[in-house]
Amino acid sequence: MKAIKLICLSIVTLLIACDNGENKRQKTEKELSSDTKVTEDKKSRLPENRNEIINIEHMPDTTGQRLEELKKIGETKDTIPDFPIDTISLEHFWNNFQNNIRNNNKDKVIEVLEFPVHAIFFVTFQFAYDCDTLKFMRNEDKYADFDIDNNNVMEYYNFMFCNTLKEIILQTSTKDLLKDGIRYKNRPGLIFMFYPKDYREISCPNDHNLQFYIRYENNRWHIGIGGL
Repeated sequence: MKAIKLICLSIVTLLIACDNGENKRQKTEKELSSDTKVTEDKKSRLPENRNEIINIEHMPDTTGQRLEELKKIGETKDTIPDFPIDTISLEHFWNNFQNNIRNNNKDKVIEVLEFPVHAIFFVTFQFAYDCDTLKFMRNEDKYADFDIDNNNVMEYYNFMFCNTLKEIILQTSTKDLLKDGIRYKNRPGLIFMFYPKDYREISCPNDHNLQFYIRYENNRWHIGIGGL
């Protein structure tokens, strides 16, 4: 009787083992089938990807063409003629401006200025001729973010038009403006740069300057002020 039970138990164990083996085989086949499908999907996309790569590799390089276009634009801009200036009108304006500087007619000088003006421009201009580094550093901190406008210009007039700048303005003729000024291309006017080293002996010559933007707009001349 015991022998029969042992035989039955062995048969059951064998059947379970066979069943497990079949399940594993089916699972393995399923995984292989899935992997094969993924691989086939990748292969099916390869020609498309390859074509994309080929197209990218053979796209025309337009960088050189664009540089040539920019070069032509620059050359065209350089060939644009200067906007004509009524030199008689400019001379009349500049002579009057010089007379008002000479005679200290502050209201008349202020009348032709454009505001606001960054105060730091006058700080760097002063350093260009007095070479006082400590004073420059103090004033740089003080005036770095300060603007001179219609409300405070009278208070800072002498700061703007110091004796050195007045002398330089009076030494500059209309012919100098027309000869050395940079003409505008789109309106009557010019930019003139005052370098103190061009007017006097400087112990620390540098390229700091004060710039006058002399423009004719709304039937009259104006002066904007900038610097470097």
